[in-house]
Amino acid sequence: MDESLRLFAERGFDGTAVTDIEEAAGLAPGSGGFYRHFKTKEAVLTAVVDRAIEDIQKGQIRRDEVLAAAPVVDLEPHSVPAITLLIQGALAGLHDRRLLAALLARIHGRFPDLEARIYDAMVAGSVAQATIGTIPFGDDPASQAEVAVVLSALSGYHLSQEFYGRQIGGLEPPEFAEALAKLITRSGASR
Repeated sequence: MDESLRLFAERGFDGTAVTDIEEAAGLAPGSGGFYRHFKTKEAVLTAVVDRAIEDIQKGQIRRDEVLAAAPVVDLEPHSVPAITLLIQGALAGLHDRRLLAALLARIHGRFPDLEARIYDAMVAGSVAQATIGTIPFGDDPASQAEVAVVLSALSGYHLSQEFYGRQIGGLEPPEFAEALAKLITRSGASR
């Protein structure tokens, strides 16, 4: 499944043959070894997505690593340093799921149900929970618009860094995280 994800992310679903998956997984290409594990190429794609979503739902491993590596200080829960760490954790999680994001881009429009599940798990789920879920945004339309802007900023920074090889504004991840945290706390203070 790891090799299937990598190949689908690099070549797309249609650009990846079953024999490519067999070869990458160490099976003899054309031997039928793939079919001992999966009935179709679509079945392995679904299994890859299911496994990735399960991993996302199990928790924020990288987020926890980022928070654990932080200097030991008492942080106010909604302070700039605390929110900065949460944003860094969300960016680390996005980095760890870059192949899944690349897969999503490659299958766009082809598998709408899988696309929706990936989006719900990555954007609405893990990224939102890692950052937004701990910040006191309200349920009103203005607050929900702010949530959308924060999630878009995180996604945009991630895409720029991972897929274009450039940091927006030349900001390293810690600088970006702190700048976004400052915007969030200013927004919260204005309520």
